[in-house]
Amino acid sequence: MTSLPASIEAYLLEAGFSPTEITILKRLLEGEALTLRELGAKTGKSTGVLDQATKKLLAKKILNRDIINGVPKFTVTSLPSIAAWVEQDMREKRDTLQRKHKDFEAFLSTLELDKGRPEMEYFEGEEGIQQAFSKLLEYDDLWLCYTQATCKEEDDPLCEFKVQLFRKRRNAKIFARVIAPDTFLGRRFASRDAFEYRETKLVPEDRMPVGFEKIIAGDTVACFNHTEKRACFIRYRELADTQRKLFEMLWCMGTSKSEEECAVVPAQSKPAVVSLETKTLSGLREFFPSRKSLITMGSLAVIAGLITFGMYRQNLYLNTQRIRDQVRAIAATGASTFSARDVQKVHTPEDMNTPEYKRIVGELANILHQNPELKYVYMIRPTGREDMYEFVADSYGLRTDEDIDFNGDGIIGEEDEIPIPGTPYDISERPDATIGIVEPYADAEPFSDQWGTFISGFAPVKDAGGKAVAVLGIDREATDLKQLSNESFKPFGLFFVLFVIFLLVRLAAFNRSLCKEIILTLRQQSTLFVLCLTLGLASIVTYGLYMHTSTLNLVASTPFLRHIARNEESCRFVA
Repeated sequence: MTSLPASIEAYLLEAGFSPTEITILKRLLEGEALTLRELGAKTGKSTGVLDQATKKLLAKKILNRDIINGVPKFTVTSLPSIAAWVEQDMREKRDTLQRKHKDFEAFLSTLELDKGRPEMEYFEGEEGIQQAFSKLLEYDDLWLCYTQATCKEEDDPLCEFKVQLFRKRRNAKIFARVIAPDTFLGRRFASRDAFEYRETKLVPEDRMPVGFEKIIAGDTVACFNHTEKRACFIRYRELADTQRKLFEMLWCMGTSKSEEECAVVPAQSKPAVVSLETKTLSGLREFFPSRKSLITMGSLAVIAGLITFGMYRQNLYLNTQRIRDQVRAIAATGASTFSARDVQKVHTPEDMNTPEYKRIVGELANILHQNPELKYVYMIRPTGREDMYEFVADSYGLRTDEDIDFNGDGIIGEEDEIPIPGTPYDISERPDATIGIVEPYADAEPFSDQWGTFISGFAPVKDAGGKAVAVLGIDREATDLKQLSNESFKPFGLFFVLFVIFLLVRLAAFNRSLCKEIILTLRQQSTLFVLCLTLGLASIVTYGLYMHTSTLNLVASTPFLRHIARNEESCRFVA
């Protein structure tokens, strides 16, 4: 069998010859005329298959069917006939491809024409308007907007949706330039630009070119009719460019420039330069939680504030009682260390040079030294006149010749006076001091006199017969009480202040009346779940505060208990 090169076989296959036809040509190219049966014997194919293939070759005028000795046999017409047929087949295929190419070019030109025609899309209903706004996020990174500002933003039915739209627009860095009428609502609208990632220019009402909301983004002009709840997109590049030019002219005239100057202002295709203030405040607003979350947080903040205030008052009361117990105990313990005979020998300033006075002052100074949290330690006694006592001695009684500025104000005044024996002291407004002549007692509330504001403790100094001859007074500054309470609540107070600032900034960005929304939000199961969860956390925090306060009280009471122990030991030693 004549062998055909692989490239020739591939060429014939591409020209439309089947493998069976190529096999028949290979046999007949040997030069011998063959019948179907002889072809079948040499090719191993059935006569039916060979009959179909020979008919195709006959139709292509590549084979001849001759009757030889009464038997039909097949021969190849000529080799050039094969080449001629292949050439004709290739020509037809080329013409077909060219025709298809022309059809494709015509189709593309049709598409280009269609692109220049306006394309419109309609949206209806509230959901349709929301869909239209969301779709605008896909078009451009600069929106040119006209708005009528007919209501407050928080009263807009789409208020909640527009908050989320703002977040998406801010994330996509799509800046909005807005033209609004110069009205009260328009000025209010413009005042919140920094929080909304936009810039607004106010123009007179008679210069507003549209009576509805319109947004130009990319090649699209979007119109929104909120009254009829309809929206329409017109995608037409020439129209969008024209509208953009008109917008820039109106924007320019909003800065008090003439129409001639504004007529040559080019339309901006790139986003405007966003100020640092707008970037910062809009970024903060985007960070803040949604309004429903804010309402929940605000409600919880009020509850937490009330709980915190109640705990603060409770802690203040506990600290007051703690200081009362401390000064009362120090007074009771210290009173037992004085000799009634020494007290009875000190009455006038002339007695300040006696050993008895010096012993009394020394013991008073010792009590003050052992309890550095105290401010003053002194001794007073009744004078026989109602509500009038007199000083016996003071812990600074041996330093009367010094000018000591006790309150640190840089001025030596009556509040820095050191009492001397016989100095009168009116106790008409201090009934606690009269109780102190009978039993140890302490002020229920801070009391103010010429020396300052204190919580004082009193205890009687008795003679051998058990009769009270004087009262030992212990003063601790009332500021210590607030300091102890503030130490416990300082971290929580700082958190609460920062949280309030957080809420105020958020409300400044979107200050809608919350009463109605609080009621609606509290009805939601998710809100109730959050409330319960937060109350549980508040309970845990409250318990932690209680334990913290107990620890503070225990630590603060330790020096006081040690002082009592030392004084009791001294009393036993003297006895």
